[in-house]
Amino acid sequence: MTADKSQFAIIGIPCDYQATLHETISTIRSIAPSHSPAAIQLGFGLIELAFEGRLPGCQALQAPYHNRCHTLEVTICASRLLHGLHLAGVKLHPRTIDAAILGALFHDSGYLKATTENGGTGAQFTVEHVRRSVAFVEHGLAAIDGELRRWIVDAVLATDHRAPPGEWTCASAESELSARVAATADIVGQMSSREYLERLLFLYYEFREAGVGDFKDLHDLLEKTKSFYQITRGRLYDHLGGTVDYLVKHFEAVNGEPRNHYLELVDRNIAYLDTILQEDRDQRLSRLKRGGIIEQALDVT
Repeated sequence: MTADKSQFAIIGIPCDYQATLHETISTIRSIAPSHSPAAIQLGFGLIELAFEGRLPGCQALQAPYHNRCHTLEVTICASRLLHGLHLAGVKLHPRTIDAAILGALFHDSGYLKATTENGGTGAQFTVEHVRRSVAFVEHGLAAIDGELRRWIVDAVLATDHRAPPGEWTCASAESELSARVAATADIVGQMSSREYLERLLFLYYEFREAGVGDFKDLHDLLEKTKSFYQITRGRLYDHLGGTVDYLVKHFEAVNGEPRNHYLELVDRNIAYLDTILQEDRDQRLSRLKRGGIIEQALDVT
């Protein structure tokens, strides 16, 4: 793959709660200096406790693909989208800011298992994980403003990429904007990752555990990923209003280049996937070497 490593570094996200929180709040302050970070800080504290198994009633997050790193990369992408919208002159309601960030942060909390739920990694909840995420928000964020909580729920529901476009409605135009930000970040945040293709092996195991997707094997998933992205790219523009394009404004301000590094890296990942698929099946995994992920996944299974 010929992708410039420095470009991956531009969007590079540490898989660390405090570093992600720091960047998120810094970005929000550049948008609205007087905006209170209290709700966002509360959300980060709650998700860290839950994911690490320190929240009473919850087991630590075990899903191999929809893990801590995925959640944090989606959350930072959401903050950057908000920044781009602000730079483009879009007025952001304070709740839009909080709901977009917290919607991204909690969108996969439904993969968490209660202490009373035995067996599996949480991936068995794939089909119902959005509904479970909503329940987690309603319970875990019960102390925050009820209207904000409704907007967060709107954002979580928007990340259900299996739902037809007409199935989710929002409380207001401002709430819909936060929902579009969270759902857009969920797509491009993960697919732009330097290790996205390697992590597809974990996704395959999740689908297999959940009994969804009807993939014959990992190669079947790899071969269908390009058509999945073509559908998903249409969703970014037809369903989510092209919100992804506001990332250009963010990178122009931060790096001096009016480029959408997220979309460029997604396209590079898909182009490299095309190259891999030209190989014989027994050679493909040898082309996926980043992060030692393939070896980890094969050892687990």
